[in-house]
Amino acid sequence: MFRLLPVFAIVFYIFSLPVYAAPNVSVLVDTSRDRVAISPYIYGLNENSGTPPVKAFAIKQQGDFLDTYNWEIDAANTGWTDNSENIALVPKLSGDVINMTAAFPSMFLENAISSEVPGRFINLPMSGYAAADSDGLVYTHDFQNRVVRILDRKQAGAEYLSHPDLTDGFVYNDEYLAYMVNRSEADGGITGYILGSAPEKMKDTFRVIDMPEITAVSLTTKTIEAAKTVKYIDPRAAVLAPGVSNLEGYINLSNPLDFETHSDEYSWYIDYFLDSFKKASDTAGERLLDSLDLQFYTEAVTDSGQAVLTSETAAANAARIQAPRLFYDSTYSESSKAAVTYKAYTPLLPTLQASIRMYYPGTKLSFSEYSFGGGGDVSGGIAVADTLGIFGKNLIYMAGLSPSNTEYSAKNGITPVSEYDYEYAGLKIYTDYDDAGSSFGSTSVFAASSGMSASVYASTGSINDSTLTVLYINKSGKPETAHFLLFSNSDYDNVRIFGFDEKTSTITERTTSDDVVNTNIFEYDIPPGGVYMFEFTGIPHSGAFTTAELPDEDYTETTPAVTDPYGVTITSTAGDETTLPPPEINPGADAGAETPFAATTVYAPETEFPQTDSDMPIAVRVIAIILLFTVIGVFSYVIFVTIRK
Repeated sequence: MFRLLPVFAIVFYIFSLPVYAAPNVSVLVDTSRDRVAISPYIYGLNENSGTPPVKAFAIKQQGDFLDTYNWEIDAANTGWTDNSENIALVPKLSGDVINMTAAFPSMFLENAISSEVPGRFINLPMSGYAAADSDGLVYTHDFQNRVVRILDRKQAGAEYLSHPDLTDGFVYNDEYLAYMVNRSEADGGITGYILGSAPEKMKDTFRVIDMPEITAVSLTTKTIEAAKTVKYIDPRAAVLAPGVSNLEGYINLSNPLDFETHSDEYSWYIDYFLDSFKKASDTAGERLLDSLDLQFYTEAVTDSGQAVLTSETAAANAARIQAPRLFYDSTYSESSKAAVTYKAYTPLLPTLQASIRMYYPGTKLSFSEYSFGGGGDVSGGIAVADTLGIFGKNLIYMAGLSPSNTEYSAKNGITPVSEYDYEYAGLKIYTDYDDAGSSFGSTSVFAASSGMSASVYASTGSINDSTLTVLYINKSGKPETAHFLLFSNSDYDNVRIFGFDEKTSTITERTTSDDVVNTNIFEYDIPPGGVYMFEFTGIPHSGAFTTAELPDEDYTETTPAVTDPYGVTITSTAGDETTLPPPEINPGADAGAETPFAATTVYAPETEFPQTDSDMPIAVRVIAIILLFTVIGVFSYVIFVTIRK
């Protein structure tokens, strides 16, 4: 009998181990719930050439130098990080200086138009100073001879010249705008103007120029005047401002002593800015601010203090995957100094949208520059894809990915990739996942997943929901089996699958002959780090929604889709072209009017399902191992005693 005990123990241990299976994740999609129009401009890039490396629906200029741009001679000052040089932005096309007039933004717009990018955003110089030449280094002692003043408007009655006066000692923003509108109007014009790029850092950036201190009053006043100029010259275009670049900047422009004078009335600078613009708009009789615009570069750090934005260690990559939660998740605690100090202002989206509702209703929200780093690691692609899903659900008007330049190298035998490839993949999975123009739909719908290991986003691109796109992001670091339940007024019988993962940043088709949709139920194994787009197509029908075991009491109301006010035609999914209504970017006299993209509700990407996991509890394994070695020990002792006798 004793001889059989080890056999029994081994058999027990073997059966206590699971047959290897990926954890199960339940995914619920309901096309009748939470229908929100997605602004196509959230799928944007910062790219000064105007030619995006991957398909984008918006493109924007970027760089500190743009705040000192002299359009008359196409020159700018680089700022102190690049030696404070006055440089020419585009090589001279000929010896004729006239050919250099606004050459840089003209090239940007021409390339964006030829690349069929519908949303085109340019920066208006906001420093008050422009480079007077392109002759290199500028020193503090002679800056007055190397810069010229920028004024918002020429004198009343003055003409806007097609060839500006280079001898009058000034550069005029209204003349610059008139020149650019004239150059681009035939091709759809300029979508919007960015008024400000990290203005709280401007005095330090251009330290060779003796600029006055940036205060809440000075920045807001200057931005209002610039907005009036834009609306006077190009009233159809959107104004996006102020472009503040970090959490402390949102709070007090990184100038707490100055903001103390406003803190009794306003919680943070955002409130002061919005209220000031609302009052100025009421006085002007027109809306002066279309979108509250901010920059977001993650300030997250690892436990050892590594900056996630510029690191690709294992700890930084893990933190990067969680970093987008700062936008929406009240249970998330980022370890950065700013997030700890200003915890009361996070998560960001509910706080920002509450300020908009209180101080300037109808104002949209944009993040014209954002980045989480990690372009050489799958975590970078996950962070971008997760962020765009959040933006689509939460009525963000415009967003521009600003790819990082972190170091990258071969890891775990994986071939090195370009330092930006995964970040671009996180955008492309929405805009062109099949390399044939198929993209995420134009209307966000309800999607939820079990647990916190996955983020799921869903959309439709047609009135009858015959095409449904679902993006699944596996953040668990191990394979997962996703079980999809699709509630819709269409019977989906076909699926195409595209994605990237930790092994490759290249988006490829993953569909096989075994991938069959069964009455709106589907199951699929997703690898670690997998960011997968599922394109379901089927036949619409009338009557009740179709899926197995539909709980009628939970899915009875249908919310109509929100109308998209931006006149853009995009291909939302394969063969499903959606034409959006004419643009209504400038609300006109009713400055307080609500728009379809006004801030309302924040939806988290994952909710309320019980987690199911096929793994055997670790306690059972431990008990089995202890039992195994105990029985072996007892049996060995018995044999030893028997032999001795």
